[in-house]
Amino acid sequence: MEVGGNNKSYPGGKLSNFTSFKFIFDDVECNSMEGLLQSFKFENIESQKQTCQLVGFSAKKKGSGRNSYWQQKQTLWWNGKAYLRKSKDYQYLLNR
Repeated sequence: MEVGGNNKSYPGGKLSNFTSFKFIFDDVECNSMEGLLQSFKFENIESQKQTCQLVGFSAKKKGSGRNSYWQQKQTLWWNGKAYLRKSKDYQYLLNR
C-alpha cells in the first residue's frame, strides 16, 4: 500500500504524516502528525506550538530549516526537554 498525503486514495492517504488530522498531544493542539514530528526540531516551546498547527509540506518546510542544527547535535526537543536522537526516552516520546 502506498502511504501518501491528502491527495492519495484511502486507506494509504489517511495513514500519511502529511494528512490533516486534529489531535491533542501533551495539551498542545496539533493539526497533523507531520506538524508534531517537525516541532521536535525546535527548542523554543512557542515555535513547537506554531509548528504543530501546520499540515503536510508546510510543516515539513518549516522543520527543514532546522535539519542541520538538530542533526549536528543529535538532539530533539519537546516541551522544554532535550532528547538524544537515539535514546530510549526519545523512542518513548515517539511511541506515545
